[in-house]
Amino acid sequence: ACIVVAGFIVVNIFVGVFVDCYQAAAAQLDLYKKPGLTQLPEIFDDPRNKIRLYFFQTVTTTAFDLFIAFFIITNVATMAMESFKQSDWQNQFQTISNFFFTYIFGMECIIKMYALYPRRYYTNNWNRFDYFIVMTSFGGIAVDNLGTAIGINPTVIRILRIFRIFRILRAFRIFKALKGLQAIVTTLVNSLPAIMNLFSMLGLLFFIYGVLGVMMYGELCSDDDLNLSGLKAVRCLFTEEDMVMSRHANFKSLGFALLTLFRIATGDDWGTVMDVTELQPGKREVTSDNWNDFTLQLGYDPSLLPTSDPRHFRNDTKTVAMDMAKVIVRKWNESTYGMEEDAHWPFPNAKPEAKEWLIIGRTILPGCLLDEELLEFEDAGLVDCSVGSYTKTCVSTCGENIFSNFYFVTFVCIAAFVLLQLVIAVLMDQLGHSDENNEVELMPGTEFLGKRCFHRIYRRWRWHAAMKLRCERASKKSHNFQSVRSTGANGAYGSPHTRTNAA
Repeated sequence: ACIVVAGFIVVNIFVGVFVDCYQAAAAQLDLYKKPGLTQLPEIFDDPRNKIRLYFFQTVTTTAFDLFIAFFIITNVATMAMESFKQSDWQNQFQTISNFFFTYIFGMECIIKMYALYPRRYYTNNWNRFDYFIVMTSFGGIAVDNLGTAIGINPTVIRILRIFRIFRILRAFRIFKALKGLQAIVTTLVNSLPAIMNLFSMLGLLFFIYGVLGVMMYGELCSDDDLNLSGLKAVRCLFTEEDMVMSRHANFKSLGFALLTLFRIATGDDWGTVMDVTELQPGKREVTSDNWNDFTLQLGYDPSLLPTSDPRHFRNDTKTVAMDMAKVIVRKWNESTYGMEEDAHWPFPNAKPEAKEWLIIGRTILPGCLLDEELLEFEDAGLVDCSVGSYTKTCVSTCGENIFSNFYFVTFVCIAAFVLLQLVIAVLMDQLGHSDENNEVELMPGTEFLGKRCFHRIYRRWRWHAAMKLRCERASKKSHNFQSVRSTGANGAYGSPHTRTNAA
């Protein structure tokens, strides 16, 4: 019940609020826009030639669209039959079906271009898309069949066979057959400017949080730090393997920070990343069990050694944890020296005592290492944080508890929720506009005159004007002919005086 209420009802309520606020803001902005004239689409006359008119009336019918849609769906089904390491008959079937459907779609392209004239044909973007697919299909067939016959370099043939990839674009022709899918595609295209603005805002948000992540969590341990050679791995040895950053999700650089934030925005186990950034040091306390395990592994009791012995230290002092940790690091380094290439580094299977030493070390210095603890390791020469020839001071491997909660919760709320709802609002707003435009698309500056109605009026007016001009020209030619005829008659049968003057 909680999942249904919180995951569906409440989220949908938030979506509704965001959509309503976005539409109100968009309507407010539209009030300040000056109404302008839109360019009308070019109007073409129907063909006058009887054969061309017959093909025109054929390709503009719903039956022809359904006929082509059948071949589109069948082509998609045949392409779906292709499999890995298919048999010879499957290869032959794919080749024949490719020839057949390429021929069908090519004939469709030729017939439409003949019926509509090239200029009218290319004004439709879907026709341009069809023409591109047909040409690439013929190009792929030509490369496959003429490559070996002409003797082209095999490397060039492999490059030219990229035309085969474009065959998969035939599946997108199904959008042309289904008007509902066309509306969705048109909505996505029309909403791209607004969505690009949202993506710019999202990119700025990622950049800000990425820089903050590098500043706050750039020094946290990752899998790569454990694989460093020698004393460079000591800094992260005391941190449990499940409490270090992944090599694919960390804040070592801005690039990795952006990838990590993208993973968090998708909701992919972002709680684990937050737990690592909240890592805090445990209580530095050495119990009697810890001391017994340490002395058993060491082989002697340091507190029983003479005070003059450098190895002497007592187990009842405040620095006993660090004294034990220094001994543990030395023993680990001695047992693993020269084994950096081992597949199980930093705990080689050939040296099981290395793992046992670190188990004791992680119990006395649990969690992570502080700055002062790493400074003591540096003074004793037991840790190396240099990068190449650059000497670098070791920094704590602990995270930030309070800031991490604020950082990740705010980012998830803004990136994965607010901006996502804004994208949904943009798409729904465009769908609403597309529905309104499909219902009645008015001419600019009018309240009732639709564009389609205006186009019909214009076409009728143009037709009547053309017919009137033809009638006037025919009438003028007839009048001139009658004048010439009457003039000739008067010259032949007129009065003697007229005949004399004419002579």
